[in-house]
Amino acid sequence: MGARSFAKATWMLILWLSTCVVLSQQNVHILARPTSGNVLDLAQMLSPQDIASINHISDGAKRQAQAPIVVVTVPSLASVGAHNTEWYATTLFNAWAIGDRRSNRGVLLFVAQADRKARIEMGAGWGYTRDADCQKIMDGWIIPEFKKGNFSSGIIRGVQALDSLVRDGRIPRKPWPPWVLPVIVFSVIFLILMAINIARHGMDGWAGSFLRLVGEILMSPPRSRYYSSGGSWNDDSGGWGGGGASGSW
Repeated sequence: MGARSFAKATWMLILWLSTCVVLSQQNVHILARPTSGNVLDLAQMLSPQDIASINHISDGAKRQAQAPIVVVTVPSLASVGAHNTEWYATTLFNAWAIGDRRSNRGVLLFVAQADRKARIEMGAGWGYTRDADCQKIMDGWIIPEFKKGNFSSGIIRGVQALDSLVRDGRIPRKPWPPWVLPVIVFSVIFLILMAINIARHGMDGWAGSFLRLVGEILMSPPRSRYYSSGGSWNDDSGGWGGGGASGSW
């Protein structure tokens, strides 16, 4: 195949793919923005109290940081004729023009329940400077609750973390898992018992034996986590929308 024929075939392939994308999105339904409030809960994942709380938080974020936080839940991507969470969230963000036109710093939290996918879409005014923070919010506050079936709690926690991000430029400390406190208490008691044993028996007691064992483990050469295999190493959105983060559960 000559260079001209190859270029022609390439352009035909690009045109065909573009046409497929356009045709696949022809039945997409762009939801109407609520006439009041900042929540559209079509999947019925939120309680009335949580909807009121989100609206209160969003109004404050809009007033103080020109960054309203909008929440949209849908039963599934198919229910709105979409095939991709990121694409639909960006399209909806742009259609609704979320945020102040001058700063363009609005935020959208979009959840497709049956597809088990969520997306945080940030306005273009944020650029891509907050993508890492959005991912931390998605992975630390939203998805863990979704995995437990606590959808309303996950959305509320996500909105609260996003509120801290847009107002203060930082996200809250990730909540500790429930097992951390018992481990801390056990560790403190264990250290106290070790100190008592050493005070009574020196290094001849069980505490001394334990410390010698730990020392031997720490001084032993570490085993490599990598293994050679065939010469290689093997280890065991233009528009209003900008950056953001995605998650699934």
